[in-house]
Amino acid sequence: MPSNQGKKAHLLLVDDEELARNLIQEYLSLVAPEIILHQAINGKDALEKIRKCEPQVILSDIIMPEMDGLKLLKEVKKTFPPTKVIFITARNDTEAPIQALKLGAFDYLRKPLVMEEVVHVVKKAFEEWFLQWDLKEKEEALEKNIKELKQIEKNLSIALSREKEVCGMKTRFISVVSHEFRTPLTSIRSSAEMLEDYIGENEKAKKYIFFIQTAVGRLNELIEEILWLNKVEDEKQIFKPIKVKIKDFCEKIIEETKNGFQDRNIEFVCTLDPRQELLLDESLMVKILNNLLANAFKYSSNDAKVSLTVFIDTLQLDNDKLPKEEKNFCFLGNLTLNPESYENRQFLTFVVRDRGIGIPEAEIKRIFEPFFRGGNVGTIKGTGLGLAIVKKAVEKHGGLILLRSVPKAGSEFTILIPLE
Repeated sequence: MPSNQGKKAHLLLVDDEELARNLIQEYLSLVAPEIILHQAINGKDALEKIRKCEPQVILSDIIMPEMDGLKLLKEVKKTFPPTKVIFITARNDTEAPIQALKLGAFDYLRKPLVMEEVVHVVKKAFEEWFLQWDLKEKEEALEKNIKELKQIEKNLSIALSREKEVCGMKTRFISVVSHEFRTPLTSIRSSAEMLEDYIGENEKAKKYIFFIQTAVGRLNELIEEILWLNKVEDEKQIFKPIKVKIKDFCEKIIEETKNGFQDRNIEFVCTLDPRQELLLDESLMVKILNNLLANAFKYSSNDAKVSLTVFIDTLQLDNDKLPKEEKNFCFLGNLTLNPESYENRQFLTFVVRDRGIGIPEAEIKRIFEPFFRGGNVGTIKGTGLGLAIVKKAVEKHGGLILLRSVPKAGSEFTILIPLE
C-alpha cells in the first residue's frame, strides 16, 4: 500500500447492516492489514467519524436510514474533497451508480460482493489518493520555491539599487551575491530538476518549474556578470593572450550565439587568411563578441540584418572615423591622452552592425555604464551589464571602441585591438 512519509491508510466502512460491515472488515484485515479500518452505521454517523479519523477512502452503501450514501457523498465533496468514495449498490440498481459517479464518486461495486474485486477497487482508490497527495506536496514545494525566488529577486534588486547609489559594486556586495544568493539559487534549481521526475503531465506544475528554471538562469547570469566585472575592477582578471586563428574563432562564436536566437543568420566577412594567428585573450574576446552579437539580435527584429566584419586596418586620426561633434557617435579609449601611441598603428578590427532599435542620442555616452539601459528598450530583458563587460574586455587589450547609433535605424560597434 503506498504511503506518504509514513502517512497511514484509513478506510471508513459505512453500512446500516452490521454483518455486512464486519464481513468486509474481516476480509480486508486478512488481505490488507496495512489499512486501518473504521465503521459507521449511516451517513450522519459517517460525517462524525470522518472528522475524527480523516479516512482517505470511504466504502459505503447507498441506501441507508437518516442520511443515504448520495447525501453523504455531497457532504464529503463539500468538506473533504480529496476523499475517495466507493459505493455498494444492488445488482439491479442502474440509476444510483450513474448519479453517484456524476457527483464525484470514485467507483461502485454491485451486490453480492466479490471480495477480490472489493480489495482491488479499494487499493486503486488509495493509490490515486496518495498520488494526488504527493502531487499536492510537490506543488506546494514549487510554490514555496517561487516565493523564495521572488524574495531573492527583491533582495537582489534592493541591494543593486543601494550599491548603484554609492558607486556600484563594492566588495561587501559581491560577497553577499556570491554566498547569500548563489547557494539558494543552486538549491532551488536542483529541486526543480528533481521535481520534473514526479509531475507527470501536470501542466500547472510544468509551468511552475519552467518559471523557476528561467528565473534562476536569469539571476545566475546577472550574478556571473557582476562577479566578472568586480574581478576586472579588482585587477584579478589576468590578461592571458594566446595565438588564435581569428576566422575559426569568429565562426565558432557566431554558431554559439545563433543557437540562443533560433539560429538567426549573421553576415560574416573576414579578410584575414584562415591560417593567420594573432595574439588575443580568447576568454575576453568571447565576452566581447558574444555580448555584441547577442545585443544585435536582441534589439532587432528576427528578419533584420546582423553582420560581423573582421579585418586589419591602420587608424588615421585625421580621417572620418573620429568625428568630433557628432551626437550619434561615441568613442572609448585613451587616444586623447596618448594619440601618438595609436596613430598609424595596425589594429585587428571587429565591426558588428545591426538594423535594430538603436540608442537614443541623449543616452549614447552612458550606454557602457554598468546597469544602464536605453530608455527605448521597452520589455526586452537585459541586465545593463553586457556593454560594460565589453568595455572592460576591450580595455584589457588596450583597445578602442567606436559606436555609431541612430534610433530606429540600428547600431555599429567597431572594436579595435592593437596588434603587437
